[in-house]
Amino acid sequence: MSSERPELSKPLLDSQLPQDLRRTFYAVFTEAYELFSQNRTIEAVQAAVPVWHQRVTAAVTAHPVLASTIFKDFFKWSLLEVFIERTHFVCQDTIRFLIEINPDALLWAHRADDGFGRTAAINMLAEYGCPKLPLWVAERYPWVLHHKQCRVMPPHLAMVRAYTDSGICDAETIRKFYELYPRGLREKSKLDSTPKYPIAAILEGNAEPPVDLVIWMAEQYPKAVYHEWEPGYTVLHEVCCIMANKESHPRLPSRCTPNMANICRFLIAKHPRLIRKQVRGRGTLPIHLLAKSCNRPLVQEMAILLLKAFPDCIEDSDLRSIPFIEQVHPLIIDEIEINQEILMLTQILQSMEKAVLLMKDKSCTTSEPGSSLFCAAAESFCSWASLQVSESLPT
Repeated sequence: MSSERPELSKPLLDSQLPQDLRRTFYAVFTEAYELFSQNRTIEAVQAAVPVWHQRVTAAVTAHPVLASTIFKDFFKWSLLEVFIERTHFVCQDTIRFLIEINPDALLWAHRADDGFGRTAAINMLAEYGCPKLPLWVAERYPWVLHHKQCRVMPPHLAMVRAYTDSGICDAETIRKFYELYPRGLREKSKLDSTPKYPIAAILEGNAEPPVDLVIWMAEQYPKAVYHEWEPGYTVLHEVCCIMANKESHPRLPSRCTPNMANICRFLIAKHPRLIRKQVRGRGTLPIHLLAKSCNRPLVQEMAILLLKAFPDCIEDSDLRSIPFIEQVHPLIIDEIEINQEILMLTQILQSMEKAVLLMKDKSCTTSEPGSSLFCAAAESFCSWASLQVSESLPT
């Protein structure tokens, strides 16, 4: 399908409908608005929905103009909007039907209820219990996501929040959506005070994104990994903060897990520039956020990786006061020095071996006594260097 769309159709005010259709519009609108107040239990709601869906589809099929009408005196809502906001997850078939009748209604924007910015039905889907419908929209109406309304307030970020905050969306749906709409990985909300790319947004909340999803997102748009939603604060800071966090609520699981540690390892290994990023005004490095929980084995592993990558981080720092870091830092310095010596000897060894081969080739065509003397000395050095390297390696 094309990602482009000509001008949107304009909504029709309810006052412009003939009187009989106006009554029908008000009846459907009111019944959707009062669905949960008229049916006191979720069981009663679910029992009423199938019959009601048939009535709504029959009325709108007979008069498609109903799907293009907005209630002027009620926030300029369309039928689509009242179904999304007031019926939540129980009427998704009806919501799909209304979109199919008039997909333009997804983008009819009006001032948000809080008075800030403009909102539209596409922005409400994931927020009001339909977090998988943005994927359905991306599959059938990709042009919707390219509209300026979705650039200002990307609807997929609400889908990510539905995964991280309430768990009513899942990681597979998130991945499928961004595979269909990869541009979304480059989008931030222009209305948030601290706008984040999806790779940062998915680390918030209570859910723990699988490492393969985070790696995939980072590979698709590496620039997002370096985005600072606060000056100097990046996704590596966030991951370290998550791993070190002591959950205050007993029913919230700790996210200091092997999966989160793998995300941290990936960021350290593939994006080492993040290791030296400091939060402006505080000088906070990622390792500072880990330091408060260095009694956890996984946190200790991550702290060691960060220390190896940036051993000078403890200079002029309160990290020296952390017992674990105080103990391991000298060992890490020793290991770094040994590795540097091994590297130097290995490079010399390789150079000498090449020189010996060249001299041996030369000795086949000349009888110069210096060549055999050099070969003997070089072979002696190679043996000594190999021994030094093997003795330096940990057993």
